Parts: sequence; structure tokens; C-alpha cells
Amino acid sequence: MNSKSVHLIRLDGSHTLGLGHVYRTRGLAFELRNEKQDSLFVVNNNSSVLKLLEDFQVKVLREDYTDDEVNETITNIIKTRSIRTLISDLLFYPKPYINFLKKIKAEIFFLVV
Repeated sequence: MNSKSVHLIRLDGSHTLGLGHVYRTRGLAFELRNEKQDSLFVVNNNSSVLKLLEDFQVKVLREDYTDDEVNETITNIIKTRSIRTLISDLLFYPKPYINFLKKIKAEIFFLVV
């Protein structure tokens, strides 16, 4: 297990959804990097998103991911990494994801709306 604290950032983006989520969290991740802190992104499979985040660690979800797969992916990352913060910046927050967030074990988490 990695002992260094990591900020986990969950977002989706595309030209249809918009890329503001990506630019906003990418800027935050660069600031965290300046403070010697790591970020790990969990994102949808979109070439524009991946290009914007090429300077960071990224876990890409399957093209047709389900809510359960997102929750399982985040749970596995939390179990294997020292997640300090979970930052979620999504256009829509599905009810299963909100319920999942209520149960996770992260020091702090933020929902950006």
C-alpha cells in the first residue's frame, strides 16, 4: 500500500457534457502538485478528457460503466491507496452514487455542484 496521501478526483467530461469540470479539477490538481500532493482521477472514457489529464494519474472507466462499477472502482482505490480527500465534480449525481458517498471512508469529501 502506498503511504503517501492522495486526492481522488471523480469527474466526467466531454464536449457534450462540457469540459469545465475537467479544467476546474485539473487546475486544483496542479495546485496540489505544487504543494507536493498527488491526485488520482477517475473519469469517463473520453479522448478530450484524457488529453487534458495526461499529466496526472488517471483511472478510466469503461465506455458503458454502471453506477455499481464506479462505486466499486472508488472503493478499490480507497482500499489500496491512502486517499486523503474525495472530490467529486459531476454534472449529474445519480442517487446510488450519493448513497455510496454517505458510506465511504475518506478523511474529507467535496461535491462540486
